Amino acid sequence: MRNLYPILILAILLSACCANKDLKEFSKNQIIFGSGGGFTGATDLYALDYKGQLQKYNCLSKETIDLPAIPAKEAKGYFRSFLEHGFDTLEYSSPGNMTYFIGYKNDSTDKRINWGAGQETPEGVQEYYNSLLKTVSNNNKE
Repeated sequence: MRNLYPILILAILLSACCANKDLKEFSKNQIIFGSGGGFTGATDLYALDYKGQLQKYNCLSKETIDLPAIPAKEAKGYFRSFLEHGFDTLEYSSPGNMTYFIGYKNDSTDKRINWGAGQETPEGVQEYYNSLLKTVSNNNKE
């Protein structure tokens, strides 16, 4: 068990460093979401802007990929939903070995909600996250 602690600490540190990396600036307002951790500490971070532009950043490869855009109306719905759920004021950080996150970023704010795999989350957080991932997945199939 003692040998596991240094690995766990290293994975958390790598994940934290990657989660703070900036994507290519394509908008001042972004919804940020993704997951990271595990044995490799790899983090996949997605960013959605108000116009529907999507990007994916991989911590290990340090590669930013422009993904197909979603309709602006749908993107605005995600921004509206973020505020309606009160995620902009929610204080919740409970990372685990595998950590998931959603957040909002602009010039003056960098708000994140983090939770570990298998953990209970505040109401609406997991559903919102799943909806974002489904949108990205469906959008890449077309």
